[in-house]
Amino acid sequence: MSTTSRIAACGIVLALALAGCSTPSKNANSAATKYLAKAVATSITRGSVHVVDVTTNGGLVTTMTADLSESDSTETIKNSSGTGEVDLMITGGAAYVRASPAALQNILALTPTVAQQSAGVWIKVLKDDGPYATIAQALTISAEITPYVPTPSSAVIGKERSIKGVHGNVVPVSGPYNSTGQATTIDANVVVFVAAGSNLIRGGSTVAKTGKTVERKYAVFTKWGEPVTLAAPSPTLTFRDLYNQ
Repeated sequence: MSTTSRIAACGIVLALALAGCSTPSKNANSAATKYLAKAVATSITRGSVHVVDVTTNGGLVTTMTADLSESDSTETIKNSSGTGEVDLMITGGAAYVRASPAALQNILALTPTVAQQSAGVWIKVLKDDGPYATIAQALTISAEITPYVPTPSSAVIGKERSIKGVHGNVVPVSGPYNSTGQATTIDANVVVFVAAGSNLIRGGSTVAKTGKTVERKYAVFTKWGEPVTLAAPSPTLTFRDLYNQ
């Protein structure tokens, strides 16, 4: 992660901690709903983005770095334990996966033996292969934005402010986020930062508590609309061959 991204992310986390907790009025909810919808639509319409996403859970820190577009996308996931790295790519109408044995079992449903033998090697997954749709959905702008967008009906629009590392001012929108989709289940407190003027999402942060465990996530979104061009790796394995073993 670049120094600029680290500074921006720290500013986002701090801003979340300072976000107001007042109960929004009906008119405020309506305004937040429209504002969030416009920000999400404007951002997705740009067609591409660079994302740095960091999750802290207990002593484990997981960093995801991605460049996403409609046709070409790439994502790398690493954690502070030094194990479980995952590389994903979509290009040329196919998906590519390179990962640890455990991750290959999870992503591609390979047997433990096959996953162990295939670890660390690019595996090609075609569009009509079972795992393709899940991989492709994960490598989308929408998938990266969604966890940082609070539930509109409970969101509060904050005052325009500046955050270190972000060019121009942003408008924070805070509130709960319901990842389960159930009306009565709230999983996290969220703030999303929308660039004033352009309505592009520039960052977000979530704090979720389960029992005594607190999970914190933050993301920084940059390079909106810049081209993403990838070259397919040279895999020595294909998902179909491995899955049939």
